[in-house]
Amino acid sequence: MFQGNDLKNPRATTKVRIGLLLNRSKMVRLTIMDNVSAQFRDLHSMTVMKYKVVIITSINPRVFKGKLILATTPATRFYCDSTIDLIQSFVRRNKVSNHS
Repeated sequence: MFQGNDLKNPRATTKVRIGLLLNRSKMVRLTIMDNVSAQFRDLHSMTVMKYKVVIITSINPRVFKGKLILATTPATRFYCDSTIDLIQSFVRRNKVSNHS
């Protein structure tokens, strides 16, 4: 899931919603806002992968109607470097293909 307006414009700061697969059966929605949405758009446009494994820092969790919702903060950062140990471990554990 990847929703929002002007998704290919790395300077756009409008809200973006993405679905994050935490494991094979658990997905959670992340709402990305303001300057952080521009940072994410830029990262998304630079990576050419079928599946993206991303480390996301500094998020606000909350439960809404029984579902976990995550929202970014001004301190949120995204990392999708496939040489990071945590990303390699996730890829191996979940047998994610097409990740480079």
